Amino acid sequence: MQAPFFPVLGFASLAHILLIALSAYLYTDSYRIAPGVHAHGLIGIAGFCYCMFLSFLITRQRYGNRTMPLQIIFALFSLIMATGALLSEYFLLNLAASASLFGCLMLWHFFRNTSNQRENVFLRAAVIISVLCWVYFLYSLNFEYFFMFETRFSYVLLALSFPMSLLLFSRYVDMLNISTPLVNLTIATLVGGVLSMFFGMLLQWYWVEKISAGVLLLLISLYLIRAFRLGNIALIVAFTGLLLTGLSGVWYVLVAESGTVAMDVLRTHAHLAHFAWATFGIYLLLMLRHSFSSMQQALFLSLLLLSLTALVPHLLFDVPILLHISTTLFLAAGLCLPLALWHQIRHNLGIAD
Repeated sequence: MQAPFFPVLGFASLAHILLIALSAYLYTDSYRIAPGVHAHGLIGIAGFCYCMFLSFLITRQRYGNRTMPLQIIFALFSLIMATGALLSEYFLLNLAASASLFGCLMLWHFFRNTSNQRENVFLRAAVIISVLCWVYFLYSLNFEYFFMFETRFSYVLLALSFPMSLLLFSRYVDMLNISTPLVNLTIATLVGGVLSMFFGMLLQWYWVEKISAGVLLLLISLYLIRAFRLGNIALIVAFTGLLLTGLSGVWYVLVAESGTVAMDVLRTHAHLAHFAWATFGIYLLLMLRHSFSSMQQALFLSLLLLSLTALVPHLLFDVPILLHISTTLFLAAGLCLPLALWHQIRHNLGIAD
């Protein structure tokens, strides 16, 4: 009989929630790792979102007896990454990224298919993209140029959000009752669109970037329409959040091309991606996995969206009281994670609810 499984990555993610709330007040040069990247953003994406992605990926069904060691490795080095971000200590950032790269290679090597074939394809692609993300993280952190083009460390936040998106889509296509041919088309569109947009940004081929973004926005719009037809409110909110994220990204590109300083727009785009897409999706999947009631789901997701509603005006108009309100609501929404961890520990110990 296997020993009860301890959700290490879940507890690391809980620590990251607290660090996200704290670092929301640290938008100063002292906590800036590189142009466009502050500790807050790196902890939010490379810490919380990526850890939660891994907590869904690294399961006993997929990795067997290697599950606990893999979870410990990623949890430990995610916290080292957060420490390096807060201290602007490049040695720690390089150490954590190198360990994460090695860990992702192990994830690929030991990857074991489960009965959910659709999810297998999405998550295999997510692991491959994770490997590329950590390679780019290490290179862009330490070098300014690669052959003919300039590396930009700020792109790391976008890159590390892609595995999370693939996880979310792997579950959403089932919730939307999408046929297998359309699922295959979704995978090809997502992976191809994401990679072409990323390389378009790196090479400054703006036409590639715009075409890729347009194709991805079309895919999002089609699934939003599908969610409306099914009347699934959670998915309507999720894809609306993703659509707003995409449109705010286009807004930033247009403003940046005009020569206007657009850091507030960029920060708004990043927070939409974090709150309205990634974190919303994480909480939704987490609560579905642990059979939260409809009332509980509505409570925690509403708190998260109210947090975003307070945050966006603060980012655009600098209203300090809204930041305090947003942080408080974010922490309240995050209480769904310790509740889910409690449910999981009780289940693993064989304690009936």
